[in-house]
Amino acid sequence: MKIHLLIAVLLSALLSACGGDYKKDKSHSSSSKSQSSLPAVASSAQASSSSPTIAVGVLVDAFVVGISYRTPTQAGVTNAQGEFNYLPGETVTFSIGALEFPPLPAKSLVTPLDMAQSLNPASPVVLNIARLLQSLDVDGDPANGISISPAAALAATQVDFNLDLAQFASSTAVTNLIANSGSTTTTIVSVEQALTHLRESLIEAGVPTEEGSSSSQSSIIQVPVSSAIGVSSVKSSDAVIPALSSSAVSSVALSSAALSSPGLSSAASSTVLVVPGSAATSSSSAISSSPGLSSASSTPENSSSSSSLVTAGPDFN
Repeated sequence: MKIHLLIAVLLSALLSACGGDYKKDKSHSSSSKSQSSLPAVASSAQASSSSPTIAVGVLVDAFVVGISYRTPTQAGVTNAQGEFNYLPGETVTFSIGALEFPPLPAKSLVTPLDMAQSLNPASPVVLNIARLLQSLDVDGDPANGISISPAAALAATQVDFNLDLAQFASSTAVTNLIANSGSTTTTIVSVEQALTHLRESLIEAGVPTEEGSSSSQSSIIQVPVSSAIGVSSVKSSDAVIPALSSSAVSSVALSSAALSSPGLSSAASSTVLVVPGSAATSSSSAISSSPGLSSASSTPENSSSSSSLVTAGPDFN
């Protein structure tokens, strides 16, 4: 009897020991699983916090509404405030149907200047972009914003923004698009109208400009005062200055200072002729080639010497 009792006690002790070990093993296993899941959660939270934040930019020649845009990660149509989405460091391309505008780095405020990579609102590429956008405005009044109709996307084909002002305005792609764009404007707006509105929009947005100082392929012709009165013709390769500010438009006469100062010294006796590129290319009567004629590749600095500026404005055909 005692032997049976002793056996029962031993069996009970063995069973208790096994049960305790099982609980310890189960508890340890559960703890290990919990600890192993912590790095995964932390890693997920870290990845979420490091993902880039979507930024919002605005396309301005007045707010441009209804124009398509795309970046490597974002795409859509600008909203009623001309806004589009992008990630920092991306390039954005705006488009109207099959017509694509020049791509540019995405940022909080973009304008036709950025598309043309210029600071001069009077440059041909900038003006071509501005004229087209303003001509496509549904109500024909860009002062209250530029709204692009879906009809414009259906009528659009690619255009060449690098054409000169007259060629761009008369190109088939441009005239057909404007005529069928759903806008109250059926012909392209004038250069003067587009430039005035663009300047106002840039000033309001606080965008810096440098009219007449950032033109490409420009040169200055210096004419000795002694031969200034005999000005008659020039070769197109001698003078090319693209669009100037409106204050210079149509001032194509030699200044009275140059005409009335025959006694200037050789160091100071020169006058400067500035000719728009389109005019220089097509004109055969700007200034006579003379022995004293010289050219410079950049605008001369201001000085105390008696020199005068002869200017012609942009080609407003």
